[in-house]
Amino acid sequence: MAPPSKYSPEFREEAVQIALRSSKTISEVARELELNPETLRGWVKKYQKQQEPAMMRNCR
Repeated sequence: MAPPSKYSPEFREEAVQIALRSSKTISEVARELELNPETLRGWVKKYQKQQEPAMMRNCR
């Protein structure tokens, strides 16, 4: 079993939204939030993947 995450779902969501809205790179945003850039990059990819099915449903 994986250990519990040290980041709340709310923090992850906010970090992803900041990264997507910002003109800064993911590395810059991660540095500001004191995150590993690969951690934030993974969260962004996961978020975008979850959004794809919803976007496809709306295109019909």
